[in-house]
Amino acid sequence: MELLRRPLGDMCKNQINDEKLMDKLKAEKWDLAIGENFDVCYYGVLHRLGIKNYITISTSTLYENYAMTMGIPSTPSFVPAMFSTAKPPFTYYEKKYDEIFNNSKKGVILVSFGSNLQSVAMPEEMKKAFLETFKKFPEVTFLWKYEKEDDNIFAGYDNVVTGKWLPQNDILGNA
Repeated sequence: MELLRRPLGDMCKNQINDEKLMDKLKAEKWDLAIGENFDVCYYGVLHRLGIKNYITISTSTLYENYAMTMGIPSTPSFVPAMFSTAKPPFTYYEKKYDEIFNNSKKGVILVSFGSNLQSVAMPEEMKKAFLETFKKFPEVTFLWKYEKEDDNIFAGYDNVVTGKWLPQNDILGNA
């Protein structure tokens, strides 16, 4: 965007300072202007012409800074901003884990024993010992890589979230 800033600014100055063009447009005595929100020069021209009533349209994604100027909320979680450096809209897993991180009061702890040791094969009393320990920290969310989806052992442990597969790099990168 920095590459376009100077040429767009120069074009805008040329338009606004073109007395012949401004006089011709002013002579039309506009009641209402309707314009594309391609760049902010549109607003400078409106100001120069004294046009107070206008409608701004956008045939594409709105530039984030324009939206903020107009009081339109930014919703990058499902409508990416034009020229945004953010990733495309969240995937299901990104939304799920983002929600877990945002709702955990004191943080998230990843519990994984790697690919070779499976938690499902642990003795029941060992699993219960982990769960009872986790229960003592209700404001912490424990993400446990657990290979069986419908194991009832987790019932009643509201701060434990299990998954057969967890995006470990993303989870650790969010810490």
